[in-house]
Amino acid sequence: MLKDKRKDPRKPKQAAVIRAAAELFVQYGYDGTSTEMIAERAGVSRQTIYNQFEGKEALFLAIASDLVEEIFASLGEEVEGPGDLRGTLFSFAHNLLAKMLRPKTIAFHRVVVTEAARFPGLARAVHDAISTAVEDKVAVCLDKQSQLTLPDPKLAARQFMALIIHPYPFKALLGVGEHTDGPEIQRHLEAAVDTFVRAYGRDEDGVSPANRPCPAKHCG
Repeated sequence: MLKDKRKDPRKPKQAAVIRAAAELFVQYGYDGTSTEMIAERAGVSRQTIYNQFEGKEALFLAIASDLVEEIFASLGEEVEGPGDLRGTLFSFAHNLLAKMLRPKTIAFHRVVVTEAARFPGLARAVHDAISTAVEDKVAVCLDKQSQLTLPDPKLAARQFMALIIHPYPFKALLGVGEHTDGPEIQRHLEAAVDTFVRAYGRDEDGVSPANRPCPAKHCG
């Protein structure tokens, strides 16, 4: 079977190093994984790792970046152009949550949480890198939807994520999450999308409710 090069833009050795490192970090933790172990599993030299990633921390961040890219590989296509606003956003939210709850994503999340006390700087760097990238990508996706009015796309993206994500990644970390096609998550996502559309969807006049004057009885 031919490999889709668009899914793996890295050079073969880089991709092999990242795959090996991700497997070993999950198996042995960040502190318990050495560059020697990564080099052996990837079939490269230690110098190759340092030449390409400068060290273990940079490699750990590269894994985080790759996970984000995998999550958003095709999601942007779901919000292109006009259509059923709620249906489009529900599909986007459902698929985004499903990808964020994939076993490999949760496994990496567990490593970060486990190592956070010993390596707080690394944990913060991973969090900042992932949260910034995810917000940016969600903002771009939402801003493509012509039926939304987003004065601040990044803020809207943060709110959208807050509505659809909590509390499922935490439940997945504990091993008590349900399948993303379960009725609880379906109801959760429908309510989240309805809330978001009420805030940012344009009404019949083409005006977002968020931009309408506040009724006097609610404004004090």
